[in-house]
Amino acid sequence: MLDDALSPRLAEILAAHQGLEGPLLPILHAVQAEWGHVPESAIPVIARALNLGRAEVHGVVSFYHD
Repeated sequence: MLDDALSPRLAEILAAHQGLEGPLLPILHAVQAEWGHVPESAIPVIARALNLGRAEVHGVVSFYHD
């Protein structure tokens, strides 16, 4: 479960990228800019918002070492 302190800001980030084509990387960049990393608890929330599998999102997170 996503930390209650992170949840509102993550929802804002997701809403800001709604409707964009290929939003996963921009969302991950915004999350990393906000917290300095992508919290593990944010992965299922992002996956659900984008209708992707958690493994797919985790694969992108773990592939890019930014």
